[in-house]
Amino acid sequence: MIQMNVSGDDVETMATVLQAQLKRIGMNIKIQVFDYGARRDQIRKGDTTLDFAGDGFFPDPSTTYNQETACEPDPTKRITNWTGYCNKELEQLQTQLETELREPERRALLKKILTIKNRDLPLMPIGFAPRFFALSERARGFETNGEGDFQWSGGGLSQTWLDH
Repeated sequence: MIQMNVSGDDVETMATVLQAQLKRIGMNIKIQVFDYGARRDQIRKGDTTLDFAGDGFFPDPSTTYNQETACEPDPTKRITNWTGYCNKELEQLQTQLETELREPERRALLKKILTIKNRDLPLMPIGFAPRFFALSERARGFETNGEGDFQWSGGGLSQTWLDH
């Protein structure tokens, strides 16, 4: 029996679908639902087996992968690196990727990063859950980014108003 820890309605739906699919191949998954704070506490302590984690869309892969794998000073107080994984070679490659501007060199660095990450980490992308927005037809000025994600600056609720 594998325990799957989830928080959030959309994640719970995805977990249920995954649970049914894995059952068809003989894997029994137990879903436990936690509120966000309790789930974050488990992650920081490393008390997790299978987890649904999401990430935003970033135009630069260095931002995405560095969040998932950057070494944290105290793995018991994790902020973004939920697995607690630390590989100084990988961290150095990611630092290089952040400052390298030439495309061929970036591609080579990214290939090395993904090879190490996919070899070492228990992270496996399995789905995508879009976030939906529902606004009154009177709402004006609300915009999402190019991927339909919520914008924190230059759009979103900070730029929205209600028309009479």
